[in-house]
Amino acid sequence: MTSRVPKGLQLIKQFQRYTSSVYHPPSLTNIPQRWESLPLPLKEEMQEYIDWQMKGAWQEMPLLEKQAAYYISYGTWGPRSKTTEGPLQSSKQQINIPYLTIRGLFNLALFSAVGVAMINWKKDKEVRHGVPSGSSA
Repeated sequence: MTSRVPKGLQLIKQFQRYTSSVYHPPSLTNIPQRWESLPLPLKEEMQEYIDWQMKGAWQEMPLLEKQAAYYISYGTWGPRSKTTEGPLQSSKQQINIPYLTIRGLFNLALFSAVGVAMINWKKDKEVRHGVPSGSSA
């Protein structure tokens, strides 16, 4: 005589079999050589994994994870990369005059607006409290 498992229990067991998986961390070997060619989701997963590992005791971390953590934190990638070409680091032209001019004008307008807002705020505060602008109270 065989015992029959209810259909609901079978579905639960199948669901547990497909969803209960063990996490395997990404490979951290040769991070400095591979980092630039890795896809962004894998880089983010590695950063999250290393952050999670660093929450524990550093003495218990394997040497490979310590090296990966150091490279991810302080390595020559992103803004520290020697091959990064931003508006001021172009290999053809050291100083981009139109870019600097537009950026300077934008910053001037921004800070001028903040200055005018502060002056108006002070005047509005004096008017609300009934203090004349020329007198000292």
